[in-house]
Amino acid sequence: MKKSVIILWLIVLFTGLLAACNGDSGNGRTAGTTSRLLASTTVAADYQATVQELYIAYFGRPADTGGLANFQAQLAAMAAPTDIQLLDKAYHSNPALKALVDSFGASLESAALYSGDDTAFVTAIYNNVLNRAPDPDGLSYWAGAISNGVLTRANASLSIMAGALANNTAQGKLDGAIVTNKISVAGNFTATVNAAPVNGFSGNAAAAQARAMLSMVTATTDIEAFQSTVTALVSKLVDTVTATQNSAGYTWGNVAIGGGGFVSAIIPSKSEQGMVYARTDVGGAYRWDKANARWVALLDWVAEDQVGFLGAESLAIDPKNAANIYILAGIS
Repeated sequence: MKKSVIILWLIVLFTGLLAACNGDSGNGRTAGTTSRLLASTTVAADYQATVQELYIAYFGRPADTGGLANFQAQLAAMAAPTDIQLLDKAYHSNPALKALVDSFGASLESAALYSGDDTAFVTAIYNNVLNRAPDPDGLSYWAGAISNGVLTRANASLSIMAGALANNTAQGKLDGAIVTNKISVAGNFTATVNAAPVNGFSGNAAAAQARAMLSMVTATTDIEAFQSTVTALVSKLVDTVTATQNSAGYTWGNVAIGGGGFVSAIIPSKSEQGMVYARTDVGGAYRWDKANARWVALLDWVAEDQVGFLGAESLAIDPKNAANIYILAGIS
């Protein structure tokens, strides 16, 4: 965010200097429109924590890189609040936001975590988001709100998380610390996945492992020290994907490359019908495979330091056995 602010300041300053010199930036924009356009491109980054909150609340895991970028852009486009309490309130007045939050709640991944009657549903949210069973009063309040239609199941996870972060009781502060730490770890996890050479964070198995990692986060977790756990999991996911790709198996063979030198001669056998050879200036020698209608390379066995042998100066067919040929080769 600091970097974005610095870039914004520099561009606004530069545009202002152009205006002062009766110059322009080449697109007819004023300093005001430039700053507004730049602000619109940087505001999506402000929703990073918000998206992580939604992923934790509904999926119990960090956001994947694609999902993070997608939902950041959607929240920015609808000018949604970045504060989770305000976001929870806006759910009832912003149709676009409601549809977005409902899509989280209606997803198969969320449904797999939260199911059963209202009591079981709320209990599952508490266990997933707060790492504990609900207290009797909390369970009664939230399950009752759902039963009475005051709260929808789609919005329940968001509301319970928002309530935990706003609760100033002793238990509320512990819950808030857990959620805050989970958000930080989730952000670090997504950033680490994004920086990895291979994206291993895909599929149900990877999601389950990331969910298990977040369940280890407590109110007293040292975020900096926990990064080693994050890095280890990302490395494991990358190794799993790489191993899967490698185990798929490969069929090795010669690659047909067009333009393998100038064809300097085509030599048919005088003793065997259909036996034809060709030689090139720098592309080796070939035999015509009539059955498969293709040319078969005869000098593709040469090593890298023997490429001079690919220059076939002359080729002769054995008059007694057309399968035998004699090649004068070497250009270096």
